Amino acid sequence: ALAPSASHGESSFSPSSFPSHGLPKQHGSIACHLIFSPVEKMESKECDSCESLMDRIKEKMIHIEQLRKELHVKDEDIMNFKIKCDNLSLEKSWLEKEKSVFRTRAKMLEEENANLKSRLHEKHAEFLESQRLLDVVHQDRDECIEEKMKASKFYRNELKKLGEENEALSKENKRLRGVEQDVTEEAPEGELSFKKLLAMISENRQQTGILHGDLNATRQQMESIFQKISDLESQMEQNQVEFVMDAEDTVSESMSVLTIEWRYDITAVWGGEPAEQLLEQEAQFEMVDEQEQ
Repeated sequence: ALAPSASHGESSFSPSSFPSHGLPKQHGSIACHLIFSPVEKMESKECDSCESLMDRIKEKMIHIEQLRKELHVKDEDIMNFKIKCDNLSLEKSWLEKEKSVFRTRAKMLEEENANLKSRLHEKHAEFLESQRLLDVVHQDRDECIEEKMKASKFYRNELKKLGEENEALSKENKRLRGVEQDVTEEAPEGELSFKKLLAMISENRQQTGILHGDLNATRQQMESIFQKISDLESQMEQNQVEFVMDAEDTVSESMSVLTIEWRYDITAVWGGEPAEQLLEQEAQFEMVDEQEQ
């Protein structure tokens, strides 16, 4: 039975020489039946049947190998898919945790945003209040500057009037001194009666008293003016208002005029004579009064 196989160039042939590799049992039984059939029935068809069987077996083996490779590839794909599923599950759990964290963070940001909005409203209200107070301060400053300008103008007018009065008093003093000198120079001794001399002395003393009264009143007015200026400056400092340069110049000019026009004493009023000499004259007048009495 194996001789025809050897004649075709095959040294040995058996069903076990071909691994089944998962080949169905029917194929093996058919092969065995074909191979070990009686020689009388298969002499004419043995070669063709063996070749066709070998071809079919080879095809089946190739197909089995392909299926095995595909199965291996599919197993690898399944493992990869399992790994991917595990990774996706881990990523899903991580995303769930991140989602919870993000929700908490979003809630915190919303609360912070609400706090910032409330603070912004408070700051805006404070800004409006500060703007209103600034407008009030500017209005008060303008009013104080206007009042200061009016007061400076009034004080300058008062100083001008006082200067005119001072000049008039100085002229009157000079006139009285001239009258006294004329009387002393023109009238010889012994010709003037005591009554006329006493009348002149009395008139001179009255004029001197009037002059002293005017000087005292002038000093009081000047002290009042200084007090008003001091009160106005203290009021300006309390209101924290900056002085305008024109107003400062006006006050400085007024103070300089005040210092120049009113820096005098009793010697300047009496034409520059020393006070001791005036006191001696008054003592002489008192002696004349005592002699008359």
